[in-house]
Amino acid sequence: MTNTTIKTAFAALIAATALSSTVAVDEAHAKYKVKDMKFHIVQGAYENLPVLEMKYSSGSWQWVNKSTTFKPRLKVYFKANAKSRSIVRLDDYGIIWKMPENYFTKSHEELVTLGFGKTILSSFKNKAVALCDVFGGSNKVVRDMTLGTSMQVYREKSAESKYKDGTFPMKVVCRAKPDGPTRNPQTSSSEQQKKNLKLTKLKLYTIPAKPVCGKPVKLVGEFHTNMPGKIEFKLFRGDGAKQNASVVTTKTSSGYAKRWAKTYKFNETTFRKYMIVAMGHPASTDWKHIKVHCGGSFKS
Repeated sequence: MTNTTIKTAFAALIAATALSSTVAVDEAHAKYKVKDMKFHIVQGAYENLPVLEMKYSSGSWQWVNKSTTFKPRLKVYFKANAKSRSIVRLDDYGIIWKMPENYFTKSHEELVTLGFGKTILSSFKNKAVALCDVFGGSNKVVRDMTLGTSMQVYREKSAESKYKDGTFPMKVVCRAKPDGPTRNPQTSSSEQQKKNLKLTKLKLYTIPAKPVCGKPVKLVGEFHTNMPGKIEFKLFRGDGAKQNASVVTTKTSSGYAKRWAKTYKFNETTFRKYMIVAMGHPASTDWKHIKVHCGGSFKS
């Protein structure tokens, strides 16, 4: 082999190596894109979805099927332009599914059976109690308790990620109260039933949206109805504390509405959650989280 041939081959090898390195660098710095991502809890007559069953005893609602384990099925899928990993979180609990550690791929599809027992469902006991406090009576009542979920897909060796929100369907069964007054859980008073007052929208939020340590924050409930009238409701805190309150909706530019507010000020790191349940109406908000960081660990 001549020196010219050797030099030519060596130059070609260097060029190929440089090209390969350039492609690798380009891929590493290419804009991250998740082409598709979706997930859902499989629903149907034969699916084993979680149910919290509550019994009224000694003046309060008790969770009676806490030893039962449910097996809901979760379907997940994503496709990205770089190797990625995914997890699914359930609000007020945490991660309920994740791909194996250190496993990254550009596309993944899986149907997985989850295990929902006391450890997970305990996070939602207070909300189940809140629903039964309002809607429970001398008749058995079954209420939907839809929870928020989120799917995260993130890139290997990078902080880049994409999110998608979803829902997780659960139900709460409020057993009939012993010797409780017979009432229709959809109506709170004969006056509301007579006037056909309906709650058309219910919201719960904070002002400002991101509370600041040592400064006032308002927890605001917003009520919209089909006509002017009184709405009674309960404000629940995540630790089980509750407060009765009411508003009277009046005419506005967009219909009939009323805001209700309560002001707090936190001087230490705090993590709380609140929920409104309207009495006599099939409506409640999701938990609204108030997270204030003043340094140090969170308190509830």
